[in-house]
Amino acid sequence: MGDGRMNDVIIERRREDRRHDDRRNGERRKYERRADIRKRNQEEIREQMEKYRVLLKDINDAYFEVDILGNFTIVNSAMCNALGYGPEELIGTKYWKLTDKEVGKILQQAVEDLHKKDQTINLLDMVAFKKDGTKVIYEAMVSVIKETDGVVIGFRGVGRDVTRRRQMEAELKKNQEDLIKKNREIEER
Repeated sequence: MGDGRMNDVIIERRREDRRHDDRRNGERRKYERRADIRKRNQEEIREQMEKYRVLLKDINDAYFEVDILGNFTIVNSAMCNALGYGPEELIGTKYWKLTDKEVGKILQQAVEDLHKKDQTINLLDMVAFKKDGTKVIYEAMVSVIKETDGVVIGFRGVGRDVTRRRQMEAELKKNQEDLIKKNREIEER
C-alpha cells in the first residue's frame, strides 16, 4: 500500500512538473514572440527613418521643422545650400532671425494663425536673407506638428526659391505700367 501511495505522489509530482514546464515553455514562447515583434518593429522604424532621411536629402526644395518656440530643429541640405548656412548654424536658430523685422512679424502672425486654426498655410511668401545678406523669396507651405495627444509641438514646411520668378513678375508689371503710361501719352497728343 505504501508503494501505491508513493507511486501516486510520484505521478502527481510528474504531472505538476509537466504543467510547470508547460507554463515555463509558454512564457518563453511569449517572450520570444514579443522579442520577434519588437525586432521587426525596430527594423521597420529603421527602414522608415532611412526613407525619410534619403527623401529629405534628395529633394530640391527646402524642408524645415521648427519647435513651438520658433527654433529650427530640422533643416535639409537644400535649405542650407540655398541660404549659405551649415545645418549646425541653422539648428537652434529662431526662424525670424533670417528675416527683417517686418517680415518676421508677418511670419509670426501667420504661425500664430496656423496654430489657432490648425490648417496648412499654402504658398506663403517668406522673405529671408542668405548668410551673405542677399534677399531670397521662398514660396512655402507650412503645417502644424502635433503629438499623438493633439498638442502642437511645432511646425514643418517645404519651400521653393521663387526669387527670380518674383523679380520677373515685378519687371513685367513695371513694363505693363510703362506701356499703359506711354499709350496714354500717345493718345493725348
